[in-house]
Amino acid sequence: MTCSQYWVKDNDAPVDVAPPGCFHESYAVLRLKALYQRQQSAPGVCSYNTSVLYQFWSHFLVRNFNIRMYDEFHLFALEDSHNKLLEVGVSNLIKFYGVFTVGSKRFP
Repeated sequence: MTCSQYWVKDNDAPVDVAPPGCFHESYAVLRLKALYQRQQSAPGVCSYNTSVLYQFWSHFLVRNFNIRMYDEFHLFALEDSHNKLLEVGVSNLIKFYGVFTVGSKRFP
């Protein structure tokens, strides 16, 4: 599979060349690992993969909105906020809302 742009963690825009030391991981694999780790983690603990998944959702859904993916993002962010006392998901959800609503003003 050829990709002309790469989304890199902590970047707000895609890059044309993957930075040195980066590796490709499919969404499906990241999602499975993150959700498994999310179930296993103690209250107040957010795994690295779960954090990356929340960041991915907040960036990806702005340009590629998918209702099923959004529903999962929203559900898990709120669950983590209530049950595990985590704000990682909610802070990424708020970031998504901010970018999404500003971007939507461009469209009549």
